[in-house]
Amino acid sequence: MTTKLRKNCLLFVSIFLVVGFLVPFCPVRTEARESRKVILIVIDGVGIEDLSHRDLIHLHGLIEKGAMGLMNTRTASRISPTNNYLSIGAGAKAEGGILGGLAFNSSEVYEANLAGEIFWQRTGVNPPLDGVVTLTIADISRRNARFPWNIFPGSLGKALKEAKLKAGVLGNADVDQEFHREISLISMDQLGRTPFGDVGRDILRKDPTSPGGWQTDYDVLLSKSLHLLRKVDFLAIEMGDTSRVNACSPLLMDWKVFSERKSALKRADEFIGRLISRIDLDKTLIIVVTPTPSNEMIKEGNNLTPIIVAGGGIKPSILTSETTRSYGIVSNIDITPTILSYLEAKISREMLGCPLQSESQDQPISYLLSLNERIFNRSKIRVPALKIYVTTIALVLVISTIFLLMGTTRKRLRALQFLLLWLICVPVTLLFLPFSIYSSLALTTILAFLGSAVVVLISLLSGRRVLSPIIFITLLTSSVLLLDVLTGSHLMQRSILGYCPIIGARFYGIGNEYMGILIGSSIAGITALMEIPNFTRKSHVRLAGLTFLCLVVISGHPTLGANVGGTIAAVAGYLITYFGLLKRKISLKLILFIALAVIIALAFLIFLDLFGISPSSHLGKAVTLIQKGGLGEGLKIIQRKLAMNVKGTRYTFWTRVLIAVLVIFPILIIRPAGILRKIKSDYPCLASGLMGIAVASIAAFIFNDTGAAAASTTCIFAAVTLLYIIIEEQRTQL
Repeated sequence: MTTKLRKNCLLFVSIFLVVGFLVPFCPVRTEARESRKVILIVIDGVGIEDLSHRDLIHLHGLIEKGAMGLMNTRTASRISPTNNYLSIGAGAKAEGGILGGLAFNSSEVYEANLAGEIFWQRTGVNPPLDGVVTLTIADISRRNARFPWNIFPGSLGKALKEAKLKAGVLGNADVDQEFHREISLISMDQLGRTPFGDVGRDILRKDPTSPGGWQTDYDVLLSKSLHLLRKVDFLAIEMGDTSRVNACSPLLMDWKVFSERKSALKRADEFIGRLISRIDLDKTLIIVVTPTPSNEMIKEGNNLTPIIVAGGGIKPSILTSETTRSYGIVSNIDITPTILSYLEAKISREMLGCPLQSESQDQPISYLLSLNERIFNRSKIRVPALKIYVTTIALVLVISTIFLLMGTTRKRLRALQFLLLWLICVPVTLLFLPFSIYSSLALTTILAFLGSAVVVLISLLSGRRVLSPIIFITLLTSSVLLLDVLTGSHLMQRSILGYCPIIGARFYGIGNEYMGILIGSSIAGITALMEIPNFTRKSHVRLAGLTFLCLVVISGHPTLGANVGGTIAAVAGYLITYFGLLKRKISLKLILFIALAVIIALAFLIFLDLFGISPSSHLGKAVTLIQKGGLGEGLKIIQRKLAMNVKGTRYTFWTRVLIAVLVIFPILIIRPAGILRKIKSDYPCLASGLMGIAVASIAAFIFNDTGAAAASTTCIFAAVTLLYIIIEEQRTQL
């Protein structure tokens, strides 16, 4: 044997021994995955207060071992079991229709025919022999195809099937002769099939004294659950009894609803205790979820429901996710990604949620009860309080214009100036109002009024120049907002001008209202400051440009402001202002330069998002969808944005401010005669800022989902500043 051959043989043997030694220690994905299971237990129609009762021993045991959170239950349509269950299974906000609960065992008889045969007649697809079929899958698919964004019913079941994992479903929420098998909307694939399961009435026992005439037979349910867990990797279980109480609650006395719900929860708790005592929690992820709030909660507007995750290595904590980035708040679209992540299956790009995460918390129930109360109290007064503020803005702007046209006394003009300053003080005042006052609309209104009045008085003492109050208020507002964004947006999250976790349109970053306020206040404040004669023009123009650049980055960065539409508006408004300070006239070349700057800004944000430099945001997900779906997907996103903008403009009360501004500005151009030319001559820097705010308002209206809100809060600062100066000119002439 040659030396070379001997060395090759020795190398081969060495590699063989090393591989043979390491293989037993290397994780094998298929083996590890096969040993894992996920059980999703649905206890519908309850709130976190219902789960706080200490006699629910086994549920509290799960909470102590695992993680708990509050779940946003928003769907593509109204809140209902079909819509909410389907949204969980789709991993996206979806609509199930009124007949989405028509699911049956393939061998079950429905309308004198086997459900499997009916399913084949309607779909041309073979039903699973031992599984469950959703008979309205064609209607469900058509309903969701009409939305201008991608919704794929059955995404969970499809992903499990593609990963060679098996899904099962058990239980129902039938009431009298009505079928409520919405649980199948979670477990089914895209064709409406769940491979294994039983949603028939053999799991129930007839009970004339119970709401709906049925009760879940937990002995049968437990036996079938343990049997199916030997076959499937994912099992969805419907408790059913709390759903029946909720369905019948409009016909029951209040005390009866409370009593029956408590009894139903007690039975469900005992079942959970018996189930978890027979499984390995180290290898099984348990998710207890309430897809739909109770009727009472929906009526009150409290649409956050409890969710518990235990087992599978979860440590005692509070739930959160990248979808919300909020401590204790998650979304219903996060459940499917969590299941797939634990089972090591692929998460589809069309799923808009993210896997659940956990953060430490010693007393999760107490914390979440307090959090739920604060959020609910704020949501109750949010709309009426903002209506009062928005209506006041519109009235003050119109009344000020009328007085300017008709003429009045110096005292009245001074009072109008005070009111105008008060309007732009409210946003910063609302950032500092304590949670404790949100239980009372009257108290909130009074404190907001008095707090803003105090800020106005301080601003009037800040200097003797005409623009001193404007400078003080606007720079205070933009500085506080900037610091808040840099430190996690905690003030905005609790302000009634911020976003609401119950509505769920936004959970993190800077919302459209405060985005407009930041742009408007920063432009007005910086350009008004530059009217002070002692400033060195060139150095301060450069400093202003650098400040604008920093604000753009902070507004759009995925870990900070994360507001794409606001970033576009900021780039447009700040550049118009900056070039105005440089005395550049608006031209086609300038417009093209601004368009290029917007593209560069978006490209930078996309780079941060897609390359993992920052957490995934809405922009990154949109780009991912366009990469997969091409130009058609991009057009769908644009169509959805336009549809939401049109809807928002029609129904938001912020439209009142836009209407008021559109009414008064044409009047101010004409009367008082020559006033705009005088302002441009006396305040050239501020005039550039007012033009920049106008452009930013237009861009905010076009590029935001609720553009009317962003545009209104942006242009308030231009309208107030302009009216304040005109009134001051009138006062000096009297």
